[in-house]
Amino acid sequence: MTKILISLLFGTILGMAQSHYMLTLSKDKVYVGEPLTATLALESNSSEVITKMRFPPFKPKGYKVVALSKTNDTESSRHYLLIPHLTGSHTLPSQRIEIAHKDPTTYRNIWQTLQSPPVTLTVLPLPTGIDTVGNFTLTSTIDHPQVQANTPLNLTITIEGAGSLETAKPLQLGLRDALVFGSSAPVTSQIIEGAYHSTLTQTFSIVAEKDFTLPPLTWRYLNTETGLTETLATPTYHIRVKAKPQIKQVSIKAALLLLGIVIGGLLTLVVLKWRTRRKKPPSDLTKQIRKARSDTTLYTLLLPYADNDEIAEILKKLEENIAQKAGHAIDRSYIASLLV
Repeated sequence: MTKILISLLFGTILGMAQSHYMLTLSKDKVYVGEPLTATLALESNSSEVITKMRFPPFKPKGYKVVALSKTNDTESSRHYLLIPHLTGSHTLPSQRIEIAHKDPTTYRNIWQTLQSPPVTLTVLPLPTGIDTVGNFTLTSTIDHPQVQANTPLNLTITIEGAGSLETAKPLQLGLRDALVFGSSAPVTSQIIEGAYHSTLTQTFSIVAEKDFTLPPLTWRYLNTETGLTETLATPTYHIRVKAKPQIKQVSIKAALLLLGIVIGGLLTLVVLKWRTRRKKPPSDLTKQIRKARSDTTLYTLLLPYADNDEIAEILKKLEENIAQKAGHAIDRSYIASLLV
């Protein structure tokens, strides 16, 4: 009986020894930001049935790791997508797996730990002038071919396709005769048929006073399918800027100036009159101040009390609100407390 048990145990250990854990890469040389596939697989020549497996997390440093498929404890392989962020020669360290065989005598699991050999990967820098690698398309749109002077025009550019755009530098737009404000949305990504797809969207807001031209913005990438460098570009946009009517602008300025003169004259007359004859605030003045719905009404109520320094400062703010649409906040309760 003892010999049988020893023989069974020896057979189990021998079966475990015939199992190997391997890490393989789809490529041994890639450009920075170029996705590749990593596979962790258990290879076994043993007739022993593996009852359970434990896969520790696969998180090599310097890479973005995306699991390509959902797995369970009975599957002997794992597939991941790796995106390297650093250039140089990298060694992916040994990966560990724990496997169990059923002991034929006790029916208990006998656990064994296997380790894969380390794997070396060379990550190359992008060639000069290349923004990324993959296979991409570029689209661009503008709001309108013409705008009013000093009114923003929006240019939206979208780059998308197979490959990673997370480490790519955004496009730059500079114009001599216009103000340019740029923004980028976060890069979005998804797995489509086992491939990594990315989308990068940028928006430029341009403000100008005269006609201008948006030159082509170019994006160069290395096509991993053809091995050739390809260039994508936006069209040339000729934008017409329509000047705002000058007559209307002059009339508005003249009206504001006239209003300021009128208000200033009224204020002077009231102050002179107040100096010769001081009025006593009416008993219901505080109620009228609190109920005043417009700055003009409040201004009229406060004019007789312009000799008060604080009231004079409030009148000044009201003038700016009325004449210039300044938007000063006026505390009516505080004003009422000054005249009690």
